[in-house]
Amino acid sequence: METLLGIAGILFIVGMINPKWILRTSKKPTRLKVFLIWFLITLVFSQFTNTIDEPGGNGANENIVKKPIKKISNTIKYNISLLNNEIKNIGGVSKIKQRIYFESTYKDVTQDDLKIDLIKRLKKADIDGNSRVWIWLHPTKRHAIEGGTNWIAMVSKSFDGKSIVFDIDSKKFNAFINPTNEILYKKSLEEREEIYLALNYVIKFSQNEADKEHLNPNDWEKNYDYNEKLLDKYYEKLYTHYSITEEVSNKIFIEGIEKGWLEKTGDFSFKIK
Repeated sequence: METLLGIAGILFIVGMINPKWILRTSKKPTRLKVFLIWFLITLVFSQFTNTIDEPGGNGANENIVKKPIKKISNTIKYNISLLNNEIKNIGGVSKIKQRIYFESTYKDVTQDDLKIDLIKRLKKADIDGNSRVWIWLHPTKRHAIEGGTNWIAMVSKSFDGKSIVFDIDSKKFNAFINPTNEILYKKSLEEREEIYLALNYVIKFSQNEADKEHLNPNDWEKNYDYNEKLLDKYYEKLYTHYSITEEVSNKIFIEGIEKGWLEKTGDFSFKIK
């Protein structure tokens, strides 16, 4: 469920940049429509999550255990480290979440390797054979710390406590296994990663400013309009700073999502004010 919410968040960000990419069948795609759809989706997901994850009600009988960071040895072809191992007990059911990451790039790793490895890790993490387990594999430690949907692969055993689901993002996997330093739109990989980071910062900053200006939930239309105004203003400033067009900016943003670039951590030269 956390993954689905993360995907919904990405679609929301993409739609806020260019509503046409999300509302392709709409005659008049607007950011307002994107916002309303995103709001309804997150509302439904939140209600569903509460139904599944809180059998004790309002966090009753919830015990959280934080285990220290440790390194897991791997006998396949590479080394993977454990960033954190969070264990919760809700209503007598153990819920375990792990974020793990590669110590470095290994070109000989295959998707089958990861599937076998992650399923083994899930079974090892399963405390009593009936635990709900989620494990996310990230390309680097920085990605694991940031969290979100920048994972390469994940494995889970949720809902019925028996069915194991493995998922891999092929585009992120290929970008990690076969990294390139190609120049696109007259920008190096490092420059495009910086632009992607700056774009995410603009989106977050604009929304925070709109929330400060219009705190009342009933003023959501004013909040939205003000956020739109700020986005347009700061996007133009960003385009000028990096000498790019809106079209190039959109392409870089999509590339960043597909390759799982960092969204929150890192340095960039763009100054919003």
